[in-house]
Amino acid sequence: MRELITTAQSISVPLTNGRGLTIADVPVTLHAEDGTLFATRWSSSGTQKTPLATGAGGATLAGEGQQLLVVYADLAGNAMRARVSTDGGQQWGDPVRLGDRPAGPPLPTACVYSVQGQLRRVVAWSAQPSESDGPLVLVLFDGTQWLPPVIRSDIRSSGASLHCSASTGAEIVWRDHRAGAQGMAVALWSAQVTPAGTLEGAGSAMSNAFDPSFCRSGGTRWLGHHSTTNDAHLSYNQDGTGWTEVDTQITSPGIQPLDESGKFVSVACAGSIVLASWGDWPSKQEANDRTASRRLGVLFSRSGASHWLSVSPAGLELDQGPATTAATEQGAWIAWKAGNRLRLAEIR
Repeated sequence: MRELITTAQSISVPLTNGRGLTIADVPVTLHAEDGTLFATRWSSSGTQKTPLATGAGGATLAGEGQQLLVVYADLAGNAMRARVSTDGGQQWGDPVRLGDRPAGPPLPTACVYSVQGQLRRVVAWSAQPSESDGPLVLVLFDGTQWLPPVIRSDIRSSGASLHCSASTGAEIVWRDHRAGAQGMAVALWSAQVTPAGTLEGAGSAMSNAFDPSFCRSGGTRWLGHHSTTNDAHLSYNQDGTGWTEVDTQITSPGIQPLDESGKFVSVACAGSIVLASWGDWPSKQEANDRTASRRLGVLFSRSGASHWLSVSPAGLELDQGPATTAATEQGAWIAWKAGNRLRLAEIR
């Protein structure tokens, strides 16, 4: 485990629907210190921390190889902005305005991929007027320019998660409130994002589900979420079939969740590697209140789902998280907040 010690009063990492970690030639993380956003390269010789924005709200990081993308809310400028790096985070281009910043939390998500050698970028956020729900907004880079925002006023969203690849294009899962914004009415919906920013094949993935984290490896999709009763879940879908919940306690009757008193699941996958992390509280009430009694829950598989290993990179320490994950075909990485420190660990 490695850590970056700060003098900030408050640090934050992106929420689980977004990302705060990607693997270029070295791991690159995204975090904020007292509202200033930093990208950090973690090389064997040390860390290179680059300030990207001041007065930044919600943010997310995406990458394909050395091609990196950061999206954030510019609070003073009332805009959603993007910055791009083409060398793994050593240097960053100027901020680009993508659209209006909502009054509520935008909960941005993004992904980067290539099609026939042409780089594509996809960004989504929720235009929430407050901490409730709002239209789903999509912005695409078509290989030469950023296109105007596509505002889906017919979709009442509160956070989305994107995954992109050259073979499958862009897929999105979002927290949907069309049946209601509370309890069992909240659902996760999914769709394919077309190059024009429209959604194809939209449909409900599961109900009573909040705060999605989504990835795909080959024909298998992975989806982390928590329910209204503050229990953490991880499910998978193979080649378009229904969703199956991961059961790590096969000797117990019924399907057991990741954690009976957990929430904010972050999942990453590549090849046969799958890594899930979540906030692990002693009780449902403490999970609901987001108390400092949170430990770091981590589940890891090298076999795609056949065998699972529970790991503890933070041991029994409290006040651990939120966390963000990344995976390659060789292994997985996790970065998380620990007080005024940012920690990074590799899991193989």
